[in-house]
Amino acid sequence: MICLIEIEKGKQFQTLIDNNYKYYDIDTKYGEKSILRNMPLFRNKSNAFISRHNLVYKKYFLKNGTKKLMYEINLSNNIKLAVVEFDLDKPKEAKRHFV
Repeated sequence: MICLIEIEKGKQFQTLIDNNYKYYDIDTKYGEKSILRNMPLFRNKSNAFISRHNLVYKKYFLKNGTKKLMYEINLSNNIKLAVVEFDLDKPKEAKRHFV
């Protein structure tokens, strides 16, 4: 499995997908209603994962912060992996999401 933060949609991402890693999801990391999703400099900024196996996952958009996309990926043996990006200059954001 490969988890990607801050990747561009399009050719950069497509070069990573092949017959070995054919299961994936990629989405803009900003909230579903965020104006940033449509702005030229931001609309292709994404988070993603690529896997050899067809894994069950959920996609969430967090309430707080600018970067809202979170993947919850179910791995084997009831292990769940959370893939999320937090702003480095706003340490309180992580605390609001998980405490």
